[in-house]
Amino acid sequence: MTGKEREDWALHDREAKALISVMLTFQVACLAVTMLWL
Repeated sequence: MTGKEREDWALHDREAKALISVMLTFQVACLAVTMLWL
């Protein structure tokens, strides 16, 4: 694995983690809204 490939992979990994955290935050927000609504 070259340095460039490793950099690209690290960037992709960080993007994936950011996306996952956004999705989780969104789910929790939806759950909270649902709880308050009912």
